[in-house]
Amino acid sequence: MSSPSEFLTFYRRMAAPSALKRARVLPRPSLPARAITYTATRSDIGHDKKHTTDKKDRLDVQSNNSFAARDAKAKNEGGAATQQKDERGGKQMAKDENPEMPDGVAAIGFQDERGAKPK
Repeated sequence: MSSPSEFLTFYRRMAAPSALKRARVLPRPSLPARAITYTATRSDIGHDKKHTTDKKDRLDVQSNNSFAARDAKAKNEGGAATQQKDERGGKQMAKDENPEMPDGVAAIGFQDERGAKPK
């Protein structure tokens, strides 16, 4: 193999699929036959029985603020976000400023924290 073309010819013959298939055939050990078994998974391990909003403890900041917001909504106190109402007319103001927006999405994001009172 003195020339590069002879080496490439040799390499192509060795890398042919038939040569690779013969080289890859190895005897495989037989696996013992096992019966198929089904074990039902238990879903009660490691999971709380109550949903997060049903818990009564106020041990962390998130739980404490969540309880405070729900209490304020029940007492009809708090801001627009707590009461989930548009008392300042932000939706109408956004619609007036941008009349080309579609009706379904005109209020999304345009009335939040605008800092101006409706006219």
